[in-house]
Amino acid sequence: MVARLISGRVEHVNVRDISTASPLLLGVLARAVERVLPSVPSSVVEGARPSTQEGASRGPRRAPVRLVSTAGRVPVKSVHAAWRDAEARVGPDVGLIAARELHVGDIDPQGYVINAASRLGDAIDLTCRYHRLVYGNVTVSAALAPEQATLRFALVDPDGVPASLVEFAVAALYRMARFIFGDFPLTAVHFAHSSLTAAEAFQQTFRCPVRVAAESTAIVLPAGTLDLRHGAGDNGIGTILTEHLRRELGKLEARGALGPRVYALLVEELPLRGTSAVEVARELNMSERTLRRKLADEGTSHRLLLEEARREVAIRLLGEQRLAIDEVAYHLGYAQPSSFQRAFKRWTGMPPATFRTRCGRASTMPPRAPQSKTTVLLP
Repeated sequence: MVARLISGRVEHVNVRDISTASPLLLGVLARAVERVLPSVPSSVVEGARPSTQEGASRGPRRAPVRLVSTAGRVPVKSVHAAWRDAEARVGPDVGLIAARELHVGDIDPQGYVINAASRLGDAIDLTCRYHRLVYGNVTVSAALAPEQATLRFALVDPDGVPASLVEFAVAALYRMARFIFGDFPLTAVHFAHSSLTAAEAFQQTFRCPVRVAAESTAIVLPAGTLDLRHGAGDNGIGTILTEHLRRELGKLEARGALGPRVYALLVEELPLRGTSAVEVARELNMSERTLRRKLADEGTSHRLLLEEARREVAIRLLGEQRLAIDEVAYHLGYAQPSSFQRAFKRWTGMPPATFRTRCGRASTMPPRAPQSKTTVLLP
């Protein structure tokens, strides 16, 4: 059930399970269900929102930077169950509805990295490289021909994947690309699955021929659109967040090692400040000496992992635009704000205040117009 999955505690997966997804897929879905079914109790969707401590806002919101992290991933089977339940509640077009609820920040730094790309072709390349951080059960690849480019989505294990989730992924990518690079036509959209979504809903979303039960799921677009440019792209922010994605992908690919487990624990505990080597070792049921020895065997250390965790949480808190810079320093365990400011400039090449300002400029999508059950498919 959506209520149980979203309002409950995030289910942690075995460190060796690579078929995982970001819990943000549940958050986007919850918001779509809430918009279509306003009578759903707030407890059904409240857990998918950022908490007050994480920078929630009840008013018109700027989409915060909420980092894709290996620390809080959920099994794709749990994501699939939530989307199937949403299909039963809302209808087969819930994926297209959820895509219309999407903001750049909803898919974490990947959305901001795409927003910082100078060309649409570069944004597609970034999508191919880092899509696993959002959803681990798919591969994304691009092929270029003289007249057209094709972006293909291939499910690793198609068994039990809701059609609405696939339709959301394709529609969400197109929505973001249109917002960032301007309106552009698609040649065609193909879905490998059979779909109950109405042809009119597909047409309103993609404005091109849509074929279901096709050989593969793909977006086909004119080759010339790859050179569409984004004049407001911020290469500095893009570089910082691309490096974060590279690090997170590396951790996802090494989930059986101790280092990523320690890193995930440090990210979770930083606001609570239980981050010393002694406290981490106790949480992992080992001695401090054993912890240090095993981390050394993996070529890392508690100190290095704490530094990486502080970097991640700092980017998240600054992107959320809620806490003062001095408060962020306190959350990260720095005795003096000046120490944090020096560290952040060492990590990113810019002061915290500059990073916050530039992230804020890149964080919005068009405001959501009030919608009802009968108008949710209007662009």
